[in-house]
Amino acid sequence: RWEQQPLPMPRTSNPDMRHISWFALGFLSLLAAAPCSAGFVPSSLTQWSIGSGGNGHWYAITSSASTWTNTEDVAESDGGHLVSINSADENEFVRTSFLTGPGETEVFWMGFYSPTGDWTDPSTWQWIDGSSVTYTNWRSGQPDIGLDDGEDDRYGGINFLMSGSGEWDNFPNSAYQEVPGIVEFTSNPVPEPSGLALLGMGMLTLTGWRRHQRRKA
Repeated sequence: RWEQQPLPMPRTSNPDMRHISWFALGFLSLLAAAPCSAGFVPSSLTQWSIGSGGNGHWYAITSSASTWTNTEDVAESDGGHLVSINSADENEFVRTSFLTGPGETEVFWMGFYSPTGDWTDPSTWQWIDGSSVTYTNWRSGQPDIGLDDGEDDRYGGINFLMSGSGEWDNFPNSAYQEVPGIVEFTSNPVPEPSGLALLGMGMLTLTGWRRHQRRKA
């Protein structure tokens, strides 16, 4: 198991450079820890590349199970939305990326929902990111009334039969139906370390230069 080691004392006789070195070490430590704060599983992040016929977007699984609305909030806080599936090819990409292996027996939220009280009418359903509904893959007989227990079954999930088929079903936004979600990002949600490091070091250099100028004055 990886354990954080104590930061070494920067070795320099120049007090300005020592100050900058401590800030540099602190910045790099924060940079290393930043991906851990994301609401998705970093190892699940995958791109549907344009070269393979995709849209260039990135997809990942949320790190915890919750209701549809909570999971969408997590997706938005990371800069994305629950997945919008706009074609059979995209549904197949999602299926092969997330509904195989351990994911074959999981249900996942997607960004499909009905804002009206008549969720059994397929024409009332829409994507949370505002994209047009150009494709659906409802399981036979879906969307339905659900358990008719007073819950509004107007939120979409994929893989209800837990068979890896990629078919859709409708569920309520309630505590007993808490599952992970599949999040879609239009760009990579994990910043390139090199870019962040350059930005941080540039800021630190500017700070050191200003201190040096003040001392000279």
